Amino acid sequence: MLKSNSTTCVEFVSKHIRTNSYVDFMLAAVNYCRKLGIDPNVAMEKACGKFAGRFRLVEKGMKEKGLEMKEENDGTMMDLWSQVKGLL
Repeated sequence: MLKSNSTTCVEFVSKHIRTNSYVDFMLAAVNYCRKLGIDPNVAMEKACGKFAGRFRLVEKGMKEKGLEMKEENDGTMMDLWSQVKGLL
C-alpha cells in the first residue's frame, strides 16, 4: 500500500513539474513572439488551429485503420502525424 501511495505522490510531483515547465515554455514563446514583432495571440490561434486540424486528420486515419487513440498505438499515431504535417 505504501508503494502505491508513494508512486502516486511521485507521479503527482512529476506531473506538476512538467506542467510548470510547459507554462514557462509558453511564457518564453510569448516573449519571443513579441521580440519578433508577432502578436502572440494571433500566433497562438494559428498554432492551435493547425494542431486541431492535424489532430482531426490523425483521428480519422486511426479510425480508418480500425485503431483506437491509445498509448499502445503511439507509433501509428506518430506516423500519421508525420504524414498530415505536410498537408496542413
